[in-house]
Amino acid sequence: MSLKNSFTYETETMKLYQMMKYIFSCVVLLSFSSCVKYHKIAKTEFPQGEEEKDHREVSYNFLRTSRIYDEFKTEAIFHTMWLSDQVRTQYNDDYCARRGKDIESKDALLKRQLEENRHWISFYVQADIRDRQHVALNDKNSLWTMYLETADNKRVEPINIKIIEMEPEYQRYFGYRYSPFKETYLVRFPMKSLEGNSYLTEGKAFKLAICSPEKKTEVEWDSNKSKSHAELLKDEDFYWG
Repeated sequence: MSLKNSFTYETETMKLYQMMKYIFSCVVLLSFSSCVKYHKIAKTEFPQGEEEKDHREVSYNFLRTSRIYDEFKTEAIFHTMWLSDQVRTQYNDDYCARRGKDIESKDALLKRQLEENRHWISFYVQADIRDRQHVALNDKNSLWTMYLETADNKRVEPINIKIIEMEPEYQRYFGYRYSPFKETYLVRFPMKSLEGNSYLTEGKAFKLAICSPEKKTEVEWDSNKSKSHAELLKDEDFYWG
C-alpha cells in the first residue's frame, strides 16, 4: 500500500471513529433523558421559588389596550389602567405583603389611596408613540391628548399628567404589555364637577378618548362586563401576561 493510500485510509478511519463517538453520545443522552424526566429534578436542581397568586382579574377588568394604525403602519399603542378602588386595594395588599407591613400600616396606606379616589379619577398610561416629532403627553403641544367621556356624554379634561416610574406590582398587572422603554404617565381627572356631582355613576360605563389631529380612539370600562378570577381561569384563550 502506498504512503498516499495509507494516509487516506487513516483519515477516513478517524472520521468514522469520530462519527461513531458522536452517535454514541447522542444515544446515551437520549436514553438518560427518557429515564429521568426533567420535571422530576427541576425543582431540586433549579429551585423556582414559591409563586404568588396571579391577579388576572385586575388586568381583564381594568386594563385596556388601544392600537392606532395608518394602513399597516403602527402610529401609537396605549395601555391604560384605571386605578379604581378594587385596583388600589389589590395593589395595597400585594405591596404590603411583599414588604411585611403590619395590619395598622396596611390599613393606613389603603385609607390614603382610597381617599385619593374621592378626589380624582386616575389612570396609569403606557404610551408607545412612533412619531419622531412626538413630545411628552404632558407637554402643551403634545401630538396626542386625552379626555374622559361620562355615561351622560359629558367631556372632562385632565387636571394633571405627569411621567412616573411604575411600581413593580403594577408592572405585573400590566404583564407582557409593560415595557421599561415606554413612557408611563399618571393621568388624573377631577372626580366631581364644579356643582359637586360625581362624573362616575355606579353601574354605568365611561370612556377615555385618546386623540391626535387626525385620529381618535376610545377605551371603555363597564362594571357589568367584569369577570372574577375563577371565571377567567376557565377561559383558555385569555392571556393575562
